[in-house]
Amino acid sequence: MKKSFWYITPIMLLIIYVVVGCKKYDEGPSFSLRTKKARITNEWKVYKVNYDDKENSNDFFNINQYCYFTINKDFTMSKETKTNQTKTLTTGTWKFTDIHSVLEFDEKQITQNDSIFIGRTQHEFIIIKLTHKEIALKEKIAGHSITYYCNEK
Repeated sequence: MKKSFWYITPIMLLIIYVVVGCKKYDEGPSFSLRTKKARITNEWKVYKVNYDDKENSNDFFNINQYCYFTINKDFTMSKETKTNQTKTLTTGTWKFTDIHSVLEFDEKQITQNDSIFIGRTQHEFIIIKLTHKEIALKEKIAGHSITYYCNEK
């Protein structure tokens, strides 16, 4: 009985170390029973924005009344923003890349104040945090980064 204890203990410690020590995303979680797809598919409301890793929510929300991301199970996605003058809805498809640490948004159509523009642009969001109630997505644009912190809409 003592011999089996000495064999099982290192294996159990290794399993605990791997589960707790290897976080997929910088801000968590360490472990989840839900799949990545189940956690990311939701309607998300941006509540905080960092620009180049510095808090910039006041400037962002002085310009934007709101910003929503909708990520659907059928791999469609939309981003909706509203300022005092314009309402913009961008639609397209999404997929995970880089072993599920990057969300790629393939933008296909932009509707701005009832005018429709067809085009194709890809955006890559590095997933910083992914729980079923909160996500953080970092986008790099022209040498800068914007991190969107979102909770359920």
